[in-house]
Amino acid sequence: MDASIDSNLMPGAPSALAGVLSADERLPGHRTHEAWERFMSGEPLAPLSVPDQLLQSWQRSRECAVAPHAAQAPLALRGDGLDALRERNQDLMWAASGLFASSARLLAQSGSILLLTDPQGVVLEAAGDPRTLEIAQGSHLIAGGSWGEAAIGTNGIGTALATGLPTQVHAAEHFCEGIKRWTCAAAPVFRPGTGELIGVVDISGPPQTFQINNLVLATAAARQLESVLAERATRENLQLLEQCLGRIARSNAAATMVFDNNARLIHASGHCESLGLRLGASLPGLQTRADIDNWGERLPEGVRPEWLHTIRVQGRTLGALLLVPRPRHATSARHLPTGGGAVPI
Repeated sequence: MDASIDSNLMPGAPSALAGVLSADERLPGHRTHEAWERFMSGEPLAPLSVPDQLLQSWQRSRECAVAPHAAQAPLALRGDGLDALRERNQDLMWAASGLFASSARLLAQSGSILLLTDPQGVVLEAAGDPRTLEIAQGSHLIAGGSWGEAAIGTNGIGTALATGLPTQVHAAEHFCEGIKRWTCAAAPVFRPGTGELIGVVDISGPPQTFQINNLVLATAAARQLESVLAERATRENLQLLEQCLGRIARSNAAATMVFDNNARLIHASGHCESLGLRLGASLPGLQTRADIDNWGERLPEGVRPEWLHTIRVQGRTLGALLLVPRPRHATSARHLPTGGGAVPI
């Protein structure tokens, strides 16, 4: 796993290690626990103040009415429900398949486990040290477990989701007393080109497995998944454009627009400035691939469903082609939505 990190690949993140507390910031375990007890009782924390980012997470946890003595996360899904969740996150699962296959071997004797979650913090996959995986069942740190902050308080997965930043939470820093026996380092995964947070990669284990480098590794893993997804998107967009070329040539349309399966405009031609779109933007109402079959029902006023053609190759939906017909008379285009600053299409 390549541990070199480019923070520019992570939208909104000032540093690849933004969630790491320095040695000066991180209190000794007994002092952190005492600060937590004072926080829970409403007593002033000074002189046992904790770093702002940790205190803010504790405060969010309390505002969500998380039970401070909880010993396990809720088990959100299992069986068919878990299978359906994995299907909805199939792109992320696909991108992570190689990483998890290698991690199962690399972490086998490390005491640590690697986890992948969906955007709500529900675990999709877990691999690594068999003994730790067995212990993790007691805390529901397993597939189907829900690790968002609102479910189980301050923890690597949930706090990374809440902040959108790589985050390391060690032992007593957790909000719930029953999970303070864990240390975790988590990094969010963003969909390339959109900035959409689509999941989290987490490295967890008993407190003795703690090391700062775990967050470097988790962040490198997250960037690796983004790179795999970006490469696939590039290949599929090329396929999509190839599939559309013939249809565009035969259409005699006034304007043509090609949208990838994340609803972004990747190609436009013709003369229909009033649609007001720039390359990389989405037509209002369109959502990602999960909703692509319903795009025709969500088009803005003046754009007709019959103009939209879904493009599939070998059973996989690559995107859609929008063909705007030539008006039969000059006033027929007046119903198209207006927009300023668009590139001519």
